[in-house]
Parts: sequence; structure tokens; C-alpha cells
Amino acid sequence: MTKVARDEVLRIAYLSRIALKDDEIRRMAKELDEVVTYAHRVCDIAAEVTAKVHKNINVFREDMIISDDAEAIQAQAPESAEHFFVVPAVLETNE
Repeated sequence: MTKVARDEVLRIAYLSRIALKDDEIRRMAKELDEVVTYAHRVCDIAAEVTAKVHKNINVFREDMIISDDAEAIQAQAPESAEHFFVVPAVLETNE
């Protein structure tokens, strides 16, 4: 079990810009020691847990690669230019 030293409490208080009295230093050392002990227990428990790694798969159907003829698809578009679909402007411009 770890014990938090008085110097460590004073250093933390200094960095936190907190003024502590002697009785507060002892109480803070005890509380910080409990926090550190709890954190060690959590780490020990977490080290024992093994999580299964799941791969994202589609369970409803097999993944299939379908090669499409881009020219045939573009031929169905109402308007196209330079291998792109032409769509009407949605936003107004101030030109």
C-alpha cells in the first residue's frame, strides 16, 4: 500500500495554489493515499479483464463487390458534363 508523504501533499497544494494548515495536511495525505490506493485497485482489476475484440461484420448479407459501368450510369442522368453529374444549384449566389 502506498503512503502519500507530507512533501508530496505540500507540492500538490503549491501547484494548486492552496494554503493548508498542519491538520489539513495530515487529512489531505490520508485522503490522497485512499485515492491512490483505489486507483491501484482499479488498475489491478482492469489488468485481469480481457475484452474480446470484435470485427465489424454485416450479419444480414455477404459483402459483394459489384463492378458498375460508369458510362451506363452517367447515360441515365438528365444532364452530365466531363464525366460528372450536373445538378441544379441549391444555394443562391450574389453575383
